[in-house]
Amino acid sequence: MSGKRQYTLNENAFSNLTPESSYWLGFIAADGSISKRNNVHLIRVLLNPIDRHHIEKFQKFIGSSHPIYNYSTKSIQVTISNKQMYDDLFRYGIEPRKTYLSKSHISKIPDNYKKYFIAGLFDGDGSFVIRNKKVHNKKYNRDYYYTLCEIRILSNINTLEDIMDYLYKYHDISYSKIQKTKSKYVYTISLYSNKNIRNFYKLYKESPINLSRKLYKIENFINEKDNFIDKRLRE
Repeated sequence: MSGKRQYTLNENAFSNLTPESSYWLGFIAADGSISKRNNVHLIRVLLNPIDRHHIEKFQKFIGSSHPIYNYSTKSIQVTISNKQMYDDLFRYGIEPRKTYLSKSHISKIPDNYKKYFIAGLFDGDGSFVIRNKKVHNKKYNRDYYYTLCEIRILSNINTLEDIMDYLYKYHDISYSKIQKTKSKYVYTISLYSNKNIRNFYKLYKESPINLSRKLYKIENFINEKDNFIDKRLRE
């Protein structure tokens, strides 16, 4: 049997840090995994079928022609077998069974690439939540409506501590309390204030890659808020 590869692959895609490789490192830290068994080195990325275009972006970045499989009715997966790529991911903090480890995924990423890593982590394990609230004022017997917005990022506690230190130091984002989720190993930070949301949006938009539905949701909210403020100023 020939040793020729069945699928194309740029096995050095993660050998050097770039904005793109840093983004995908963050994304894999959230929605990917690496494993080794019987000297076979595997890299997997798992996504919701609605984000198929995003897994295709990942394949383009690594020069892969590997097929995308339906892992279940709710997820699709691409699996790569390559020792060089495995070793590079491991070198930058992606380890087997990472969900059960408390090590920081971002500690080995230099500061000038951390914002891209955070963008990837947010696209994989983050969310932008908008909730409309109604409050009744008894004194004036009136209902008041307001919009509550929240940016959430999930990871282990040490990764989130490093992220908050970085966001505070370089992006003027106030410290957020790190809270435990229902999972034994997963924690979350939540950014609420307009200043924090806008500053995170600036960081997120600077990434060369974004998950389009999340970028659209944040941009749409900020543009609507700016238009509302502009309208009030002109009245």
